[in-house]
Amino acid sequence: MPSPAFNASRSLLCRASLHRGIAAAAVLLALVAAGFSQNTADAPPGLDLGFGGLQDFATSGNSLVSVDAKVVGSAAGGTLRINAEVAQGYHVYSITQKTGESGGPKRTTIKVTPGKGYKAAGDFVAGTKPKSHIDEVAWVGLEIEEHRGAATWVAPIAYDAGVKPEATTVEGVFEGQVCDDQQGSCRDFAIPFTATYEKPSATPGEITIFNAKVIGSIGVAAAAPGEKVPLRLTIEPSADWHAYKYSERPVDEDEFANLATLVAVTLPAGFTADATSAGSAEMKSDGLPYYDGPVTLTTMIEVPRDAKVGETKVIQGIIGFQVCKSKASCDPPTAARFTISLPIQSNTVDGEIPATLEKAKYGEAADAANSAVAPSLDATTFLGLIGAGLLGGLLLNLMPCVLPVIGLKVLSFVEQAHHDRKRVLALNLWYTAGLMLVFMALATLSVLLNLGWGEQFTSTTFKVVMSALVFAMALSFLGVWEIPIPGFVGSGRAADVAQQEGYTGAFAKGALTTVLATPCSAPFLGAVFGATLGQPGYVTYALFTAIGLGMASPYLLIGAKPELIRFLPKPGAWMETFKQAMAFLLLGTVVFLFSSLSKELVVPAFGLMMAIWVGCWWIGKTPLTAEFGRKAIGWTSGIALAAGLGYASFYFFGPVQRILPWREFSVAAVEKAKAEGKTVMIDFTADWCVNCKVNLKYAVDTHATLELVKKYDVVPFIADLTDESEEIKQALRDLKSNSIPVLAIFPAGQPDKPIVLRDLLEQQKVLDALDQAGASKPAASSAAQANAAQPTSTATK
Repeated sequence: MPSPAFNASRSLLCRASLHRGIAAAAVLLALVAAGFSQNTADAPPGLDLGFGGLQDFATSGNSLVSVDAKVVGSAAGGTLRINAEVAQGYHVYSITQKTGESGGPKRTTIKVTPGKGYKAAGDFVAGTKPKSHIDEVAWVGLEIEEHRGAATWVAPIAYDAGVKPEATTVEGVFEGQVCDDQQGSCRDFAIPFTATYEKPSATPGEITIFNAKVIGSIGVAAAAPGEKVPLRLTIEPSADWHAYKYSERPVDEDEFANLATLVAVTLPAGFTADATSAGSAEMKSDGLPYYDGPVTLTTMIEVPRDAKVGETKVIQGIIGFQVCKSKASCDPPTAARFTISLPIQSNTVDGEIPATLEKAKYGEAADAANSAVAPSLDATTFLGLIGAGLLGGLLLNLMPCVLPVIGLKVLSFVEQAHHDRKRVLALNLWYTAGLMLVFMALATLSVLLNLGWGEQFTSTTFKVVMSALVFAMALSFLGVWEIPIPGFVGSGRAADVAQQEGYTGAFAKGALTTVLATPCSAPFLGAVFGATLGQPGYVTYALFTAIGLGMASPYLLIGAKPELIRFLPKPGAWMETFKQAMAFLLLGTVVFLFSSLSKELVVPAFGLMMAIWVGCWWIGKTPLTAEFGRKAIGWTSGIALAAGLGYASFYFFGPVQRILPWREFSVAAVEKAKAEGKTVMIDFTADWCVNCKVNLKYAVDTHATLELVKKYDVVPFIADLTDESEEIKQALRDLKSNSIPVLAIFPAGQPDKPIVLRDLLEQQKVLDALDQAGASKPAASSAAQANAAQPTSTATK
């Protein structure tokens, strides 16, 4: 399998080719890059492949990232805190890092080992906000979230009944990818961690730091979806001491640096927070306003309406402050980090949840506060971004993603040359309306869901649907069938109808052009999309409007001055050839969309394309000039045929959720299980073996089999012969088999006498074989047996 860095190089080459605006070259370069990465994936460490830092990937990233963990006790159980330190000059990616249509960085994951008396009772939340930017090289337009230096993540931990937290060690693995800031080379890491339990303080929700006490809590015992709950943080200075006024961000003046009280809150996905308020606390001033006595800072937090009842969500953050008697007598600036586990229930429950508090550094609070406040845009910067949006939108018309539909627009210009000015203007306004509608929809998704440009292509369903739509369009361009929208496309058999552009066709072209443009990001757009992060909604709408108007500007100009299209050649046979050439560009777009599908979806998605081909061919057998009844029958049967065959493709070839806890086959793993006294079951299968798939689905990987696997403590292995494997072939020969399917069950008591089932199987036959093999042996007796004699196996003769 190619390393992540090779995948990044492949993505970089693909994106670079897209920006050249030549679709054929893009497909060619993508194929060359893919082939190159496959052929060089096994290059020896230290070999410089000419892509800037793609060497020494055999080295583990574990040496570049250090991790420590602890469980901080609370009334609800505990909070697991993961602290990571990344070597200078390197970075890791966030736990929320997204991917685009051409992939993306490998996100960091934290996995808590299950089944040991504890579990993570909620999602991990980053206590350190990652630095973000819009990528302009490998994954153009994708928001990249990176951590450098120190970073923390927390999640609530729940203990099983009867488990003593102080006597239990929480285990897990911290995984991800660490990358060099300069060279771009990346290494995977997987770092095991253990965390011991620290008892909660005598007074939950409080911590004393120098001459101040900090108290933190949420004003409910549980929150319901859609409700707002108060987060309260109180600073209680000692007598005659005071804390300074709350500020959204650190105070810049040197004289008062580090004095301002700061609060930064990190929320789970979907949660929102109002501005923090100190209420009507009494104020005084010694040059900078300060609170006369204790002050409570309140932040109202809204639970999303789609929050799942029964979950626990972690709310965390940091409060920075400095207390003084006078400007000449102050404690050092300091901070307290707080963590609160908030249960989600169907109804809000009155009460209070105390925070877990730990001492932190004021600098951490300052960094968090700066990250939480998006920089404001001055008029000059805003106008510059509007200009970049207009130019970037104009250049989107040259991206290979949209060239096929732009080609159809050229054909419509030929037809428009024979109409009056008003009709030409109306048609181009309708085209612009379709284009702008999609841009406004994308702006709304960005404002409401923080969905970035092209991020809809991270949805597998969207990519499959778009592939189907584009493939069907290509078939129409090639004359297999006809899209019944005037002016959209014609097959030649109904050219008079198809080449008369209508308002519906113009609107549909505009909308489709914009949707197809979103996988691409033209020059100048990276800064524009980056500027929308954290800005008010009107900024996002204004910038998306500028991009849309930039993209629509050539058509608005031609609508206003139709004489600009007089240079085009007169209608003729060239139009049919040109349209068919556009079909091959669309097919190239389908290849591009397929390149971003996961491996297990490529075959069923290809089957869906073939199903669409059959359906479109059937529809195309009925001409547009036929009677309505005949057309209705043709369309209905064609759609049903495509839908049925497409469903069958995903049903038989799509990814399958396995029922049994399968392990990957290896002789060593099988021998180890046998030595431990386990009954072992091995299913020899392959993706190209139809009977194997039937056996697995209907006789082996079933709920009935799972019951016996659990009852007898059977260890199931999958021996996948899809690709060449001499180890698996030798195991088959040891079982006196040279073909598959084969199911072999090795009884715990007689591992040298396997029960072998061949060819097509019935469910009952598999169940009978498991009953015959019997249960695994207890650990003690299996250990004794292992000491008494070395176990034998037919798989290693």
